[in-house]
Amino acid sequence: MASLSQVARQAGVSASTVSRYFRGQLSIKTETAEKIRQAANELGYSSPSFPLDETTETKTPPLNRPVIEHTASPSIGHDIALIVPELTNPFYASLCEAIAAQAQAGNHTLEIMVSGRQPSTESRLVNHVIESKKFDGLIYAGMHRTNRALNHLATSPIRLVLLDEDITIPTQSHPNIVTVDNYSGAYQATSYLISLGHRRIAHIAGPTMLSTTTERLRGYQAALENAGIPYDPQLVFSGPYTEEYGASVLTYLTQPENRPTAVFAGSDIVAIGLISVCKQYGISIPQDLSVVGCDGIRTGKWLRPSLTTLTQPIDDMAIAALNLLFRDNDEVTPSKRGDSIRLPLTLTIRESAVPRNE
Repeated sequence: MASLSQVARQAGVSASTVSRYFRGQLSIKTETAEKIRQAANELGYSSPSFPLDETTETKTPPLNRPVIEHTASPSIGHDIALIVPELTNPFYASLCEAIAAQAQAGNHTLEIMVSGRQPSTESRLVNHVIESKKFDGLIYAGMHRTNRALNHLATSPIRLVLLDEDITIPTQSHPNIVTVDNYSGAYQATSYLISLGHRRIAHIAGPTMLSTTTERLRGYQAALENAGIPYDPQLVFSGPYTEEYGASVLTYLTQPENRPTAVFAGSDIVAIGLISVCKQYGISIPQDLSVVGCDGIRTGKWLRPSLTTLTQPIDDMAIAALNLLFRDNDEVTPSKRGDSIRLPLTLTIRESAVPRNE
């Protein structure tokens, strides 16, 4: 799904203008408003304040969707650090764009730091944020469950929000966190494949040290159990979220004794890597193998067949993270209050998953 900043570029206006217009905080010319709405529809942008005009795909919304509200923009902005593991994965690139758009709308300054998925680099970047004494807030999207450097934030005035992954911080038993309901999302994706008649469903999971990997595996297992399908560990693979890893798994899935009829991949780029090499093995998508991904990156919409996926609420995640950082006055540090926002994933049904061939 497109980001708010991409809508702004296509409409020829600032991200702040788009954000404030969708929130009803800005009166603009009818011509400008039409350009913004047209750009949003063409790019497939959607948020609680601007629902997508869907004509070519079906989205299955989860129940009890929480409402994420924008807080009023402060007159004086803050300096924010954002630590992400990589930018090669379009999910993180889109997340950075969404947070940058919200920061700009709130008159904040954002500095993006990339760890390269290295634990030592993540720790070094956190220490840099603390020692530089220039940042008011840190949004941390780390890829490792423990980072001792985060302990030092307990005695720091820097406000902290964990994003995407649930990280263990001994000095903060309940840190602020914005994540998605990976368990329910994986359950929904697997149940959808089961509803199409598939019983041998493989799961390509992410790195084992991630909380998102654990929760998606649990959801996958629960859906199988609920349908009376035995769990087969030979159909579960764990590895990095890369196209190369997705492609490498297909070798194991083509073994006669292990061949599934469907795959739930824990990342869209893993699913894309898998699909890209299927033709070499004489496998047709989706006739021979149905595939469901996770993340909702824009590339998936343009694949042929287009990718059925669990769509991440990226703009809502960005809004929630900024709200948690600076919703209170300077005398209260939200990082010590322990609020948790868990957003739903949405199943976007396209062309890559169909009923099983008998």
